[in-house]
Amino acid sequence: MNIYDSSGDIILETFIDVNLAPIANPPIIVVYNSPKDYPGKYVARLWNIKNKPTRMVVLSDSLAEIKKMIPVHMILVPPVASDDSVIVGSYI
Repeated sequence: MNIYDSSGDIILETFIDVNLAPIANPPIIVVYNSPKDYPGKYVARLWNIKNKPTRMVVLSDSLAEIKKMIPVHMILVPPVASDDSVIVGSYI
């Protein structure tokens, strides 16, 4: 079940078994720790190839749980020094 929050984000239970290709090709999922829009939460947000965030997110209280919600075929790319400090990494 999808939930829409007050910001207009679509909060998914998981990204697993979701066909991401029509929305973002190739899909990129960026994981954040306590961003301004979701303080105290880990957030995984789908981005499209044009470096634009989509409204599709997954939320959790733990990084371990967020990792379980990302398709296993996606590869973690660690953050670089120029990334925002709340970015944990990106999955491609």
